Amino acid sequence: MRREAAGEALGAFIFLLIGGGAMLGGAGAAGGLAFGLAHLAAARALRDRAPGQFNPALTVAAALAGRLAPRRALLSILAQLLGSVAAAAILRFVAAGTFEATAGAARLENGYGTGSPGGFGLTAAFAAEFAAGFILAALALRVRDEDGRPDAIALAAAIGGLAVWLAPVTGVGLSPARSTAAALFGGAEAWSQLWLFWVAPVFGAAAAALLGPFFARATEGGAPVPEAVVAPSPSDEPRRRRTGEDSASS
Repeated sequence: MRREAAGEALGAFIFLLIGGGAMLGGAGAAGGLAFGLAHLAAARALRDRAPGQFNPALTVAAALAGRLAPRRALLSILAQLLGSVAAAAILRFVAAGTFEATAGAARLENGYGTGSPGGFGLTAAFAAEFAAGFILAALALRVRDEDGRPDAIALAAAIGGLAVWLAPVTGVGLSPARSTAAALFGGAEAWSQLWLFWVAPVFGAAAAALLGPFFARATEGGAPVPEAVVAPSPSDEPRRRRTGEDSASS
């Protein structure tokens, strides 16, 4: 369990350091793609150590879907927060006196209204982060690799695309751990708006998890869950009998 938590912490660290670094570097919306590449690199490198979530919203979805025990989920979320805070600390240290002085618009925090890069309001920000959480959780629960883990390539592609969309809306939240770490080194406005970046993505992920059977295909431990066996209808019986007789006669 400790090894798994360490993997989640390192994955969250890589996710924010690379993705957040691109955003702070002034890459703008295109820099959102760095979040997808960071997730792909971390998930592939740590596939033998962590479930590959690196995001509290995805961890909550896995727990609600019965793929992750509550204790493991809580430990993973704490690890993700620690890894994200470490990455944010490095980014703030590097950015001090450079990005903030030469490109005042570059920021690590997420927000809405005056805290939104594009001036988007509360409703738009909530809807965008909710939708992003739903999409990521649905993919994580539905698209699995041969080991039963969330498919890294599918998730990375979705994260990259969603980050480009969210960049002008909220500054790319996606992960409550990422938003919390950024707010820790931000101002009062970032703290006052942080609630949205927990509630929206977690509720979106929970909605995907609660759809249950539609997304449930594999367990977190790696053993695929067999697809449900569809019972034949009575009307199909004569057809199957004739088919069998035709095959025997041939």
